[in-house]
Amino acid sequence: MKNKKNREKAHSFKNYMFMLKFVMKNSPWLLFSLLFFDVLSNLPWLLSNVVLLKYIIDVVTEGVALYRIAVACLIFAVTVVIGNLGNTLFYEVYRPKQIEKLHYKLYSMIYEKAAKMDFESYDNPEFYNDFVLAMNTMSDRVDSILSSTQAFFTHAVSIISITAVIVTIDPVCFIFIALCVGIMV
Repeated sequence: MKNKKNREKAHSFKNYMFMLKFVMKNSPWLLFSLLFFDVLSNLPWLLSNVVLLKYIIDVVTEGVALYRIAVACLIFAVTVVIGNLGNTLFYEVYRPKQIEKLHYKLYSMIYEKAAKMDFESYDNPEFYNDFVLAMNTMSDRVDSILSSTQAFFTHAVSIISITAVIVTIDPVCFIFIALCVGIMV
């Protein structure tokens, strides 16, 4: 049973890598753009929860002029607006075109392979059902690979960013948080 699960995981990983290579070959900037714009949209909110909040607390506790908080919040707001404009352009203009390009190349590849198959294969109901299933789910698989990679990268960047900020603020606090997370996992 365990050996079967290991083979299934290896097979899934192999399929994932195949699709990732396919994406990189046919639309390399799409994956990098997805990762960049996802970080661009999430990082300001992530850092504002730590850095901006710390800055506001520091300004208030030091008794410095409160206009500095307004300036920091304004800079944050401008950064978020610019990031959102970039995200909107990317997700509404560039990404749909690149996704269609990927789908077209993927279906072309499958049709080429299907054209090279023996006609006897099409008489086999099992082959035909597998072929139809592959055709119906192929575009979803590309989208799934992209979203999985995007989610993994976003979470990794989030963890690294928050860890870096917490370590620079208070390394002892990081050790305490790491211990708590270790106990929870």
